Amino acid sequence: MGVLTSWDYSKISNTVGELSFGEVASNNTKFSAFLRNQVAGKECDHYIGLVGEGKMAGSTLHRSPSMIEMKCGDKPVDGQAGLWQAKNGDIMIGAPRGRIRIFAADIEIIAKGGDPRIKGTQKTSGHLHLEGLKSSTLKAGDEVVIQSGPQITMSADKLIGLNCDGVTKVVGHFKNMTPEAIQVTVPPGTLGTMTIEDWIEVYKKTIQGISPF
Repeated sequence: MGVLTSWDYSKISNTVGELSFGEVASNNTKFSAFLRNQVAGKECDHYIGLVGEGKMAGSTLHRSPSMIEMKCGDKPVDGQAGLWQAKNGDIMIGAPRGRIRIFAADIEIIAKGGDPRIKGTQKTSGHLHLEGLKSSTLKAGDEVVIQSGPQITMSADKLIGLNCDGVTKVVGHFKNMTPEAIQVTVPPGTLGTMTIEDWIEVYKKTIQGISPF
């Protein structure tokens, strides 16, 4: 692409703001319309630009040095108060020096997979990845349910702890288990809420699961 020019450039401005049409930036981007804040003796860092030509043609550039606030939903349409949808490509949200907080009556995060009409996308998508550099905490007032199809894997470098003030149940077929890998402990001098008979049954099932006979 050659150097863009503008034969019909025009602008409307005063001491506090400017609206230009056909402006060509130093990076060879031509704006159909560019609205900027004017501060005497200072380079503009507050603007909205509609890109008409160049690498990012069809884009809207928005720069705000302070805060962007959007409020809506006084009169939702079919229950919908807002929509941000990308037909193709990624949506990136970042706050390298702050937090990202989402709050609502209910929150759903769904990775539904690729478009079934596009070959191969169902196999390479549909993943949900959560990662914390220090820690990850999941807490619920009533119930936490973790469910998977063929397999659930838990791993740790040192310790996996299961703590319960009530009854802990492990149901299934035990494989590849060794006695030294299993520790069942109860606070000294207590049986929790379980009776002696309950604990005997737990130990019996544990030994049965470990025993190769």
